[in-house]
Amino acid sequence: MFNAAVARPDAEPAAVATALRHLENGGMPWFLFTMPETPAAHVQAAQALGAAAFDVRAPWMEIPRAELGAPMMPEGIVVEEATDQAGWEQWAATVRDVYEFPEIGETAWVEPARRMDWAPPWRAWTALRDGRGVGCTLLIEAGGVAALLAVGVVPAERRRGVGALMTLLPLAHATEPWCGFWSTPSGMPLYRALGFTKRGWMSRWVGNAPIALPDTARG
Repeated sequence: MFNAAVARPDAEPAAVATALRHLENGGMPWFLFTMPETPAAHVQAAQALGAAAFDVRAPWMEIPRAELGAPMMPEGIVVEEATDQAGWEQWAATVRDVYEFPEIGETAWVEPARRMDWAPPWRAWTALRDGRGVGCTLLIEAGGVAALLAVGVVPAERRRGVGALMTLLPLAHATEPWCGFWSTPSGMPLYRALGFTKRGWMSRWVGNAPIALPDTARG
């Protein structure tokens, strides 16, 4: 997820191509994030390296943080923040269960935290029922926006309030004035019910994918 690039619309195509080749030569899966104003030349540079469309025009959802409701804890659910190796590994394993990642995807989520001595500049929480991870979420803040990644719930726990909890709880800890993230189609009804509004879209292109990623892998 964090092995990625996003380029300004006025970036020189040659510079973008060089940056993407650097990611490609690293041998790990990588992403290019594109938005409505991204020039076609940037996408073509990714395609020339074999990158394939992963998310196509995923809607960007946002809301002023002051307008968010308070998180509600569903009965029987316990939430733990990842603060050490065990916590991050538990969180990444839950992300894999939710999104049906291959094993390399789980490793890719753990590795950045490991390289930062399990104290990265982002925060993550796992929802647990009877000790088993059933929901996940990650908060990262910058530039006036509190953003969420890897929000998800295992199938057996959906429509029981865990998804709302995994959305609202991290944002209750946020300090930036706006909250925003991109959504999958299945998440749109929940986010609209929580007051979020669609503002534009974002696409992702993935390179060096070791296998064909399942359609559910959208964390």
